[in-house]
Amino acid sequence: MLYEEVGMFLKVVKVLGLTLFLAACGGNSSDSSGVSESVELQGFNGSWRSNCYLLDDLYVIDTFFVSGKLFSAVSEVFDDPSCSEVLATIPINGSFTAGDALVTDSGLNALEIDFLIEFEGDDFEFLDIIRIDGDTFNFGVLVDFDSRPSELDFEVTFTRI
Repeated sequence: MLYEEVGMFLKVVKVLGLTLFLAACGGNSSDSSGVSESVELQGFNGSWRSNCYLLDDLYVIDTFFVSGKLFSAVSEVFDDPSCSEVLATIPINGSFTAGDALVTDSGLNALEIDFLIEFEGDDFEFLDIIRIDGDTFNFGVLVDFDSRPSELDFEVTFTRI
């Protein structure tokens, strides 16, 4: 994989955790922390899109589609800040599971998310966190595949489409 593809791939992975957070907030039963014990995605399945954001020297918009515990996602790559002409698209697929609720280093509530991602014929495990605030969603600050972030990334925001 090219350096740019790896970077975009890691950002796209963050998009996927959103659905798990939604499922945890909207499941059938809750514990005292308000996090669902059941990861049911009914009502939370659908399509989500990020803002146009800078990644190295390129711009990216991520879109993902969720059905049950499966997802597919596409990163559209641009060379201009208005994200007007697509240079390339990068698709990924996979599945996910919700983990425990946590408090970030800055004191915000979030949820652990674990992904199994299929990309260009290889499988990757990825650890992340997610937080929803109304119709706005944020994932953790990218660390690497094996380390779960402890802080949220507010440079990339996702909304339901």
